[in-house]
Amino acid sequence: MESAAPASSVGDYLDAARARLVGIRGPGEVSWRELVDRSLGPTYSGGDLTNLARAVQLLVNLLEGDGRFADAVREIDNALGYARHDPGATASLNALKAAMLAGRGDPEGAILLSSESAAAARAHLEDDALLQALVLCKAARLQALKAPGPSFDRLFAEVVAAGRPLDQLFLLSWLVPALAARGEVDEARPRIRAMAAVALAESAVFRGADVVVFRYWANAITAPAHELPEFEGRQKVNALAVFRLRALKVWRALILRERPAVPAALAALDLARGRLGADAGDAGNWVALASAWFGEGVESIPVPPQRPPTLANLASRLAGAYAAALAGTPLEAKHWFAEVGRLRTAGIRGSLELPVSVDRIYGLLALRSGKAASARRYMEDAAEWATTAGLEAEACLATIQAGELGEKLRTNGEPGSPVRQRIAAAAVRLVELGIEPIPHRFAIHEAWDAAALRTRSAMLTPREVEVLQHLAGGETYKETAEALGIAWSTVRTVAHRVHGKLGVERRIDAIRVARKMSLIE
Repeated sequence: MESAAPASSVGDYLDAARARLVGIRGPGEVSWRELVDRSLGPTYSGGDLTNLARAVQLLVNLLEGDGRFADAVREIDNALGYARHDPGATASLNALKAAMLAGRGDPEGAILLSSESAAAARAHLEDDALLQALVLCKAARLQALKAPGPSFDRLFAEVVAAGRPLDQLFLLSWLVPALAARGEVDEARPRIRAMAAVALAESAVFRGADVVVFRYWANAITAPAHELPEFEGRQKVNALAVFRLRALKVWRALILRERPAVPAALAALDLARGRLGADAGDAGNWVALASAWFGEGVESIPVPPQRPPTLANLASRLAGAYAAALAGTPLEAKHWFAEVGRLRTAGIRGSLELPVSVDRIYGLLALRSGKAASARRYMEDAAEWATTAGLEAEACLATIQAGELGEKLRTNGEPGSPVRQRIAAAAVRLVELGIEPIPHRFAIHEAWDAAALRTRSAMLTPREVEVLQHLAGGETYKETAEALGIAWSTVRTVAHRVHGKLGVERRIDAIRVARKMSLIE
């Protein structure tokens, strides 16, 4: 093991601790946490606010890596109480808090605090302390799904020029998922290569876990059957990297239709989500997607959350939207259509943890809502975007679904038509990628039929809905007649009329369809 001279000052302790945090050999067998603890006491008691901010940041790195975001924010707030009369230390700590707020699902608060902190840092900090604060503010904005923009490139160039490789890795660890969310795959790939090179040169195994996930994503979006990696037992792995890899494992099991692997993959994802500590979204969205994917029926799909999306919970939102697109009720489809529309307006086109096309999901939701012409346009947009972005599987899926929908709209399905040829070519390529195309073609027909059923159900009168609700509660024709004050023969007539409108023959089927259409409880 490489040794180093004993640390003799707070600054030396912190430098050694930061090195050990990312995997670089430090002084003897002393843990980096012990080095931080040795620093915190003198900084608090001696009023060393500059080093206090550094020590708290290292402690927060540990807590964040373990998914303990609430504890991290408490540590920052405690330090802010000591630093309230020092604008420079306050700016540093608030920049750190902004990054934590984004992870905990408060992107609006993170953006506001990061803007204030960046301005304060420029006014009261300089050199490394200023760069560190600006790096944290930029990370907060990336987590809040703000576009990187030219300001990122300028800051990154400053960090490189200042010789701060660990800050390079930190920025890249948020940039790659942000690029994935915006569909900028070609831009992400060289960033991943650069991150891998820097992590190797700096022996930064903590960030090496991020590289493992990013490399798998970059390969899997074009070849879903690509072998899923696992972290080595000796490797320092942060909770976010584990969560991302587990989410990709669920997606792989779904897209390849490895049905037996799904329950274990979902359980592992839920465990990783619990350890993450950040706002990773509703676990029910993933479960609903898995059920809808295999046609097992979905009792209910969680409604879209009211809080704004972040990088951490984006995949969960897309899972909920996809579930609603495949098997949602009209009301669920309506809610998620609006949610996905907001994501599209914000420039979101995909997700690292669930690499699907937002436009394609939007199209399926539009179709289920009865907007067939618009749905076809969204799917064609999805095919064009996925082709440009290098998401070959998504491009093929969108081509097939747009073509199937186009055939329905035109009722022109001759075997030799250009549309059919494109569908056939895309289907062949999907099979080569290990993906069965038939369920994805069926999804168009199922959504089309659901929209048609919704149109038929709209013809039900209030009295017909009222009768059906009573029958759904287990009442007989006679009991329903007594409850409504009408003749039992009238109840029977109304019930049979409902069967005809819903296209079913039995009462149990009418009740099932009516519940699916949200007509009755």
